[in-house]
Amino acid sequence: MMISCKQGTTDSNAAPEESEIKATVASDLPAISQEDIIALYNGADYIDYIFFNWDFSMNQGDASAVKAAVTFISDQTVESFSPDCKPVGRIIFNGKGETLQEADLYFSEGCYFYSFVNESNRPSHRNLMTEQGQGFYQKMFAQAFQPAGQ
Repeated sequence: MMISCKQGTTDSNAAPEESEIKATVASDLPAISQEDIIALYNGADYIDYIFFNWDFSMNQGDASAVKAAVTFISDQTVESFSPDCKPVGRIIFNGKGETLQEADLYFSEGCYFYSFVNESNRPSHRNLMTEQGQGFYQKMFAQAFQPAGQ
């Protein structure tokens, strides 16, 4: 049996709560600007959703649905996030047949944001998701995972 005192201890197993507290990563990426969001709102006419670990994908081509999806992007930057946050899929915003923006969609407890990628497929910006966006995706995923016939 091992008994230790917290004061002066260097045992890495002594305080697992401390490692949980430190389990956030500072985001060093800015948000895309409100002007960029407005340009996306005005220019996007089609959205592809490609989910990484699920057996479905979807798209939106209805103008009002596309515009609504763009409004789910907050102009607020992601200050920090858990290293456990993993993207659930990729959103591709298209306009007149051209890709306007691509972003990884993060949607899990404490991880509600978009990580926009550049031409090299590397993260370049991170924007929070609005509460309306969280509600939309929650409903969408609930419907997608609902057993057939319900």
